[in-house]
Amino acid sequence: CDFRKMGFFLDDLLLYPINDIGRKSERRKRWKEGIPDLAARLRDYRPQHVVTICVGIGNSVSKALADAEMADTPHDVVPFPGNGQQENFRRRMKELMPTLPRMGDLNRMANLPGPQPDVKFCPSCKEELRNVPRSKMKTRGYKRRDGTTSEHTHTYECTVCKRRFEINQDREDTK
Repeated sequence: CDFRKMGFFLDDLLLYPINDIGRKSERRKRWKEGIPDLAARLRDYRPQHVVTICVGIGNSVSKALADAEMADTPHDVVPFPGNGQQENFRRRMKELMPTLPRMGDLNRMANLPGPQPDVKFCPSCKEELRNVPRSKMKTRGYKRRDGTTSEHTHTYECTVCKRRFEINQDREDTK
């Protein structure tokens, strides 16, 4: 299964290797220098959740999130799976994976009864969504049991990939 199609992105604090730098103070200096560029990329991605894979850069990634005005974005830090940390990495990722948003989350949201959270970004490509006018919707809205149509059915279309998502905000729970 394609990593990005699931709604995941893989990035690094630095876009060049620093593995050969032995002095920790020099690595920290480079990490600090990488914060503005990561913040810019985070603004482009608009992630719903960030997982940092390396405890040492966790604070730098938190700073980049804050600089990108995304300090409220959930952020978890797991150990890099090397130097004897493989089991800790596997355990933490096993705990985190069920909590991470995925591409299908918006589709599952459409089937939840009651008010829906505001939909802001496409779960596929993380680009802006636009509200599709009712006259351009594929359906005319959610039909209630009594035959009336919900005025709270909304269709969103991604401005880039053109995927459409219909959200039925006052859908009744049939359980």
